[in-house]
Amino acid sequence: MRILLSSDPELPVPPKLYGGIERIVDLLATGLQIRGHSVGLVAHPDSTSKVTQFFPWRGKRSQNIFDTIQNIIFLWSLVPKAQPDLN
Repeated sequence: MRILLSSDPELPVPPKLYGGIERIVDLLATGLQIRGHSVGLVAHPDSTSKVTQFFPWRGKRSQNIFDTIQNIIFLWSLVPKAQPDLN
């Protein structure tokens, strides 16, 4: 199965320090790949999670309207290209 995960644009996956959700996203991606799934990840550019495909967010600030719009457009255009079974 092809799965596309997305994470907050402000923290890398896995996080270097604190980042509870980002740590869970990394564990989920790892577990899904162990089970034979193809996993794509949309996350902070400094992310080091071992995934099949990695797509860095363009905007890095979730509270900035311009970065948010840029990320919405990026994700909207990415989904047809990545062709995930789940997203």
